[in-house]
Amino acid sequence: MGIKDLFKVMKPYIDRVHVNKYAGKRVGIDAYSWLHKGAYSCSMEICQRAPNTKSSNLPYMKYFMERISMLRYYNVIPVVVFDGGRLPSKAATEQERQRKRDANLEQARTKLSQGDFTGAIEFFQGAIKITPFMAHELIHILKEECVEYMVAPYEADSQLAYLSMLDPEKGGLAAVISEDSDLLAYGCNVVIYKMDKFGVGEEVILDRAFDCTNVSAGKFTFKCFTQELFTGCDYLSSITGIGIKRSHSLVSQYKNLDQVLSALRLKKKGQIPEGYINSFKETLAVFRHARVYDPNLRRLSFLRPVQEGFLEAFEGNLDFLGPELSPLVVIAIAEGRIDPLSMEYFDKFPQVTSQEHGILFTNQRVTLQNQSRGLQSESDSSPFVLISQNEKDTISIRTGEKISQKLSHTTYKNQGKQSFNYWRAGIPLPVKVNVTISHNFALSSRGMLTGF
Repeated sequence: MGIKDLFKVMKPYIDRVHVNKYAGKRVGIDAYSWLHKGAYSCSMEICQRAPNTKSSNLPYMKYFMERISMLRYYNVIPVVVFDGGRLPSKAATEQERQRKRDANLEQARTKLSQGDFTGAIEFFQGAIKITPFMAHELIHILKEECVEYMVAPYEADSQLAYLSMLDPEKGGLAAVISEDSDLLAYGCNVVIYKMDKFGVGEEVILDRAFDCTNVSAGKFTFKCFTQELFTGCDYLSSITGIGIKRSHSLVSQYKNLDQVLSALRLKKKGQIPEGYINSFKETLAVFRHARVYDPNLRRLSFLRPVQEGFLEAFEGNLDFLGPELSPLVVIAIAEGRIDPLSMEYFDKFPQVTSQEHGILFTNQRVTLQNQSRGLQSESDSSPFVLISQNEKDTISIRTGEKISQKLSHTTYKNQGKQSFNYWRAGIPLPVKVNVTISHNFALSSRGMLTGF
């Protein structure tokens, strides 16, 4: 996670700070970072339990909320941001991480069977995987404690960087707390690393590193670097034989990434992997223009605006920035109602109570019919996310299941069939389904399905 050895060259720009420096200000929390740290103390319990088992009493929840309480004690406003879906470009990396987790889990179980508890714990810690379900359980606690949170459509790093670029009146962040150096590559200006339970951490301010008047930087200076040069310097270090020091030297010399790549072609003939140049350009584009959630417009946006000709430069396909999602699906992900990996609702049949407009009719039987085939897809177990024709109403159900979901503010007064457009797994499809509803229903002012 992050860029190898980056903190070593950033050392001149790191200061010890206390979080009370940001009293009265909004500070972002990289949620998975804290969840990982908290999970080390209960790694065996996490790895041995069945998937999606409730775990609100495990120590990592306490770890997380104790730090939230500490921030609030110093009048810091925490904004918790969770990771969402995976970027296509990270698929190979995630597969390798999963392979290592599986290997560690196997080793942990072997050690445990041999009675080596200490050795087993070490491997269990290497097998920990933070899941959307674990995040969803934490979100319930955050709601109860009135802590602001958001699930990113893709990576939390880019989402936090985007929020840090917003003006304070639009929900911007003054700083971010994390352990991931990728935040700097995305352009997050102020990041606090290695924060302890007392609120003391190590602060990096990028603007200070790029300041052309800074004369105290030492050997590795980023004076007059742009964000693009800084990010390119980080990624170039992934070439075999070119670490962060060598890439820093090249970028400092040429001050132009295209010229750096040309120089590498000449100096490193045969050592640059096939397809590396295209991969470099895509990676740089991700760090500059990844798709993020705009909480003000409530839809997908780009980390930074794309320039004219950007789409054509990548042959019209920008899915590597994070595939496009419908606005309603993005909102449901941001609010923590949809698993961003499986695209299924967490609470398929939430328990709800009566509302001011009457008794709530849950468990209304519906029938779905795919008009493009004229068949009812009874065998399809994937959830349907239905969007009404005015794109204001949404409901997630499976064929043959019963309604027990929240909708937005609209009233239907007639029994019978309603026609919906729908998205499946966040991808628009050019078909409609008919929904036959067995009772009249309306929507209360809180958006709950109610009978009348």
